[in-house]
Amino acid sequence: MYLFDMKRYILVLLSFLLLLSSYSYSQSLRVEGIKKSLSTAKEDSSKVRLLNELVHELSYGDKYEALPRVYQSIALAKRISFDDGLYDAYDLLGVIYLDKGILDSAEIFMLKALRYYEKKDDQQSLFKIYQNLGHVHVQRGSFENAESYYSKEYAIAKRLGDHRLMGNAHNDKASLYINIGWNSIEVKNDTVAQMNYFEKAVPHIHKAIGYFKQAEYERGVALAYGNLAILQEEMYELDASKQSMQAAMAYFERMNYTVYLVSAYNHFNKIYQKMGLYDSALFYLEKSLDLSRVLESKIDTRNVYGQFSSLYVQLGDFEKALSYHHQYDELNDQILSESKQATIDELEVAYAMNRRDHDLALSELENKKQKIVIVSGAILMIALMLMMFFFWKKGQKEKKLNIELAQKSAQLKKSNLLIAQQNAQLTESYNELNNLTAVVAHDLRTPLNNLKALNSLVKMSGSLNPEQHELHDKSLQVIEGGESLINDIVNLTRMENVAEVSFEQLHLNSWMAEEIEIHAAYAEQKNISFEMHASTDEIYLVTDKESLTRIMDNLLSNAIKFSNPSKRVLVMLQDTGDDVTISVTDQGPGMTDEDVTNAFQRFKKLSARPTGGENSTGLGLSIVKTLVEKLGGTITIESQLGVGTTFHMRLAHSKGNKQSLNEKNRSGIASV
Repeated sequence: MYLFDMKRYILVLLSFLLLLSSYSYSQSLRVEGIKKSLSTAKEDSSKVRLLNELVHELSYGDKYEALPRVYQSIALAKRISFDDGLYDAYDLLGVIYLDKGILDSAEIFMLKALRYYEKKDDQQSLFKIYQNLGHVHVQRGSFENAESYYSKEYAIAKRLGDHRLMGNAHNDKASLYINIGWNSIEVKNDTVAQMNYFEKAVPHIHKAIGYFKQAEYERGVALAYGNLAILQEEMYELDASKQSMQAAMAYFERMNYTVYLVSAYNHFNKIYQKMGLYDSALFYLEKSLDLSRVLESKIDTRNVYGQFSSLYVQLGDFEKALSYHHQYDELNDQILSESKQATIDELEVAYAMNRRDHDLALSELENKKQKIVIVSGAILMIALMLMMFFFWKKGQKEKKLNIELAQKSAQLKKSNLLIAQQNAQLTESYNELNNLTAVVAHDLRTPLNNLKALNSLVKMSGSLNPEQHELHDKSLQVIEGGESLINDIVNLTRMENVAEVSFEQLHLNSWMAEEIEIHAAYAEQKNISFEMHASTDEIYLVTDKESLTRIMDNLLSNAIKFSNPSKRVLVMLQDTGDDVTISVTDQGPGMTDEDVTNAFQRFKKLSARPTGGENSTGLGLSIVKTLVEKLGGTITIESQLGVGTTFHMRLAHSKGNKQSLNEKNRSGIASV
């Protein structure tokens, strides 16, 4: 329960290392100096730079003060149109959100800064943003994207020939391998793959140490040794782990980095517990506890209490274990309470900053309105003079225009009559086509059913050789494909001719889980897994359940059909207040731009093919679009070749929207 989480510890140390700094007493002095300069600074670009410098320093210490300061910098940079300062602030805001684990917000602001720095070709800033975007995707588990950003980061470091940046690039590579290793054990329970990735990480840490030494960057050397020690301990290389941590401690003690000494003592505790040397483990836990109290770090103190409790359980001293457990709980409750209050304070500050921005915007708008009134008056006077001239000219042309309009009106009446006749003929032809389609589909079912029965009799008549079995299976597949096509044609014809839908209220989360479960057996045949996420556990939707079921049957079966084995299908539910968005994402071959354009057309076979040889009639997505529009919704496609495809369906779920849909469909719709 209390054992130190090795994975999180490695990532914390790596993130500190990659940010290239550590909060210390000297840094506290720098913060105070910047604040003093800010108190007398004018509202210009120099103040924006000071604010960004302050946010950079605070992001390694007081993160709660950092957030309102960066919003202050953004507001000032916008007001004075200082782009360099604005996009530096966006980058800093992305780092703060990354540290808080708010990954979507972090990526949004980092990408804003990235586009700006790419235009400026600022290599140092690009290195930092590629690095942080890599961290975002590592935390998401999107390792391919993370590796792409880390590769760009490494290319910049190599091009600049900067040893310190090269050390960071290798450290990031090690972090990536460590995370992939942990993912192998957590997702696939593959310990062999986990150890392979850990072994791949080790040489990158050694390279990082070498580059940091060349750059004379002691902080980087120390933290890299610490990371190496932790990784070696996880690989059960205990003696090597002790030596690496001792090397790290030598740097920590020389640089007076007491906060890292706490982590080092905790590490020695783990080592000696694994060796069965419990007295030595207790010795280092005592040192860790004393230092945590000196630092007034409640989180470190709480963690040490937990480790004491766990160790005394192993020693059989349950009375002491229980005592430390109570101390752990009390301190944990304090930390949670303080965290909640800090979150409230943070939200209040953000609200105040947004309110101030709003007031500034209103003030600027009022000034613009005054200017508009003055300019509008002048324009109005000129316009009146022009109008008088044009009215005179217009009077000269009206007689001629009236004659021409009369002639065109007669021609228009004649054209309208012809159009009405053609519409009637088209309607009659369309109805005849629908009737013919239904008759043909019905008549085709009988010979197909007979062929299916004969096919079964052939199989029952005696043993078949492999070639005959293959021909039998292929013929059955062709027959079933024909049946599927007939069913799709009949369903599409019925949907186009039947306007009635019956609305009811669905608890979308539960209903969607049931739909996924229905398709799970099909997915398991290809070793494909489902994953569902929702913005809230209580999403309700007023809709036609039968139509929505047909839509999801098509989307989920398509996702399975066009995905390679051992992939994942993601279903997302997003309640925006006015409507609900349902998204289905596969990891299939993706669509070309032409495929996306033609996807909802009837009988269109797209370039991507089912991965398991399944049938595809070319009508499924046409049925989906017809049903979505019948429900008053919209459906769109996002796709990337080689990555996959996402279908986004938006449906209204408020009662007002339901009533408008009832009026649109104009027939006996059940009310909720």
